[in-house]
Amino acid sequence: MLEHRPAEAVRLAERVVELCHTGGYRPLEARALLVIATARLHQGDPAGAVPLAEQAADLQRGIGHLLDLARSEALLARARGV
Repeated sequence: MLEHRPAEAVRLAERVVELCHTGGYRPLEARALLVIATARLHQGDPAGAVPLAEQAADLQRGIGHLLDLARSEALLARARGV
């Protein structure tokens, strides 16, 4: 969905972030943040992607989800031009 309908994917991901943050479900919140960060990066907004990817990485680090943490860190590196 992110590739073909990015605006809709971002709207849904933003809603997921909101619900998961309120409900305390951090793994899905972090994944949704990563979707939004990825969309921003693909839209040519690396500066907008960085804080979202950092937030996702912080959540993933906190819950010990190493695979998703690696994905967030890879996106951070791309957004920072490293």
